[in-house]
Amino acid sequence: MIEDAVSKNYATALFASASEAGLIDTVKTDLSHISSCVQEDPAVFLHLSSPSIRGDIRCSIIEKAFSSTLHEKTMNFLKVAARNNRLDKLDSIIEAFALLVNVSEKITDAFVESASILYDEEMSLLKRTLEKKFDYTFNMHYKVKPELLGGFTVRIDSQLIDKSIFGAIKEMRLQLKQCNITSTVGE
Repeated sequence: MIEDAVSKNYATALFASASEAGLIDTVKTDLSHISSCVQEDPAVFLHLSSPSIRGDIRCSIIEKAFSSTLHEKTMNFLKVAARNNRLDKLDSIIEAFALLVNVSEKITDAFVESASILYDEEMSLLKRTLEKKFDYTFNMHYKVKPELLGGFTVRIDSQLIDKSIFGAIKEMRLQLKQCNITSTVGE
């Protein structure tokens, strides 16, 4: 989750500009390329982020490195970030841009925990059911959690869908407490 307001602001401005020009996919591809370059040689970008290097020199280096591979829209964004000494925020700007793209395309993550390994058919059915219910496309993430005893839970953003035996027992205990019925089992 992006907590940095500067990164969000740069990503939002780039997204608005790319969207207006119909270049979301192009910019997204360019940013993926930039991200790969940063991961390939982080020392170069760390050096370029140094305040001791003038903005015009940073822009010149970036122009030489990327002018043949990036769209003009992405290139202009990169130069603005370089001129304003924000290359150190590049990773989080790219991440924030990707989140904006996902929101605009109605794509989000669903985190599924199940008591046992789910079969491919079960995973496929769960994904289709969630996509139909929420009208979103989900990137599914699965994890086995035996302490659920049976069933599964699904977390989508801040929403939790609990269809586990453990969750049912917890809910039953809560309801019993609300009715002032105490259990003597295990005492």
